Amino acid sequence: MEEKRSASFGLIDDKYAAQKMQFYYVGLSFYRDRGLTNRMFSQRDVDQMDEDESYDLLSLYIDFITRFDLDIIKRISVASFFVNSLYLCGEDPSRFFGKPVVDLTFYQTNLLSYGLYFKNVMSGEKVPEAIRDDPDKIEEFMNRTKASKEALRTNLEGGSTGIVGATSEDFEVLGLPEDKTGRHMVKPSMI
Repeated sequence: MEEKRSASFGLIDDKYAAQKMQFYYVGLSFYRDRGLTNRMFSQRDVDQMDEDESYDLLSLYIDFITRFDLDIIKRISVASFFVNSLYLCGEDPSRFFGKPVVDLTFYQTNLLSYGLYFKNVMSGEKVPEAIRDDPDKIEEFMNRTKASKEALRTNLEGGSTGIVGATSEDFEVLGLPEDKTGRHMVKPSMI
């Protein structure tokens, strides 16, 4: 219905307002200097741009921000250069970025959030060294570990259980001590 309405009437009030807001925010994103102190466009400049100029500006903006999509931010958050700096700052974002949390950009808060999440994951679980630089594999590992522990808890309601085919490495991944007899028995107190 919206498409039919747009085709019949062109740019209507709510769409026009949303578009103007989008161009306004895009206009605020361009600066003349690296210090980000002198805006490239005034509000008047943005208001006076024709549609082609506005869309060209929007295209430049979109090309730039795609460099910072969440997958890239997640990859940076597990990179050794970032993790090492984050560990040095503890969990105080103002020490890391040198400004209060309320002054951080959307990208900075995402980077910090993912960094702290993966830092907690790495300190709480024995994440294999081979996947420590891949956030997707770390999350997959965490999901598998959690599901395995839940399945064990469910099976252990009546006492002990055996894990057929489990290796010492499997027990290590689950954070469980291996039975000294090599039988890989799990008791409720082990989880």
